[in-house]
Amino acid sequence: MSKTNWRDTRLTCEMFCVVDDDEPQSKTILDEPNAEVVDTFKASSYEESKEYARKYRDEHAEDGCSYFWRPRHERGLGDYGLWHCDGICSWGASDVDCVFIDWIARTRVKMRKDVANKRRWVKKIARIRRLSSCKIIRGLLWTWLKFWDGLTWYCWNKPKNTIRDWRWDKRNFKNWKKTGHSLSEYWSLDMHLLKDLKYNLKKLIEESYSINTQFMYDVLRDKHPEESEDEIEKRMGQIMMDCNRDEADEIEKLAVEKQNATYDRIAHLVDLYTFYVNQEIDDKEPTRENLTDDMHVHLIEGTYNMLDYKKMLDEGKKVWNEIWDLVKKYGQQMND
Repeated sequence: MSKTNWRDTRLTCEMFCVVDDDEPQSKTILDEPNAEVVDTFKASSYEESKEYARKYRDEHAEDGCSYFWRPRHERGLGDYGLWHCDGICSWGASDVDCVFIDWIARTRVKMRKDVANKRRWVKKIARIRRLSSCKIIRGLLWTWLKFWDGLTWYCWNKPKNTIRDWRWDKRNFKNWKKTGHSLSEYWSLDMHLLKDLKYNLKKLIEESYSINTQFMYDVLRDKHPEESEDEIEKRMGQIMMDCNRDEADEIEKLAVEKQNATYDRIAHLVDLYTFYVNQEIDDKEPTRENLTDDMHVHLIEGTYNMLDYKKMLDEGKKVWNEIWDLVKKYGQQMND
């Protein structure tokens, strides 16, 4: 690192091994493991972290333990990560740190307006920094913030949200009666379309009495692969005119089986898409129990549960295309 670049912007990571992980199937795929940290290091990119983890595992191969790496941050505080263009996720400051950061920022604004007393303001900023490192002050401030957050929630935010939710439900119901649509459909239109598609295809499998004729054409092509499209069309016309009831019964039976299998496949593809894109299955977190064989969890190399979102989104795009290819072919006759 250059001597002039005094601020170390590298990612702080840690190597760990999983302990007491006897029942992984009871956890969601993104649960934090019960881990024992064995080493910490800094890296400029995920590629550098992967290389460090590979070397560490090679050096400790005889330990009989599986080692993983992860970015280090204050876990359990509900903080949010900021993803950078180089693939690194940096974690935000804690609530206590934010108080001191805001205090320093407001002091600096005052210092710019009062240049004549700049030295006094600089000393004040230095005192704030010293206070920010005092464990007693930090503990008292953390306790107050928790108390104030709880008081604000129960005395103000919760009643306000209850009234707001009631108003929203009323508006939403009125809009649904008028238009047949929810006010929130457009918030995530892709998921709304897919959920509607899955729900109604399941209903068609259970209750539909009509046959999508496109499946009858498919069955005829499978049964008579040597015939031309004109000959297939002629056979279809005879079936529609009930000229050959025995063949019609056979073709219709096979078409219904193919229709239900295809509709069920599309419904499963919706689950597959939501898994890859949102890491959800039926609006629930995926566990090792409800994952199907074709739901592949792509992780960043050397990590325990850090998803490789680029690969996950690429898989989701393939599933999305397959869904709409099937809808394009069969969608016009998806009816009761």
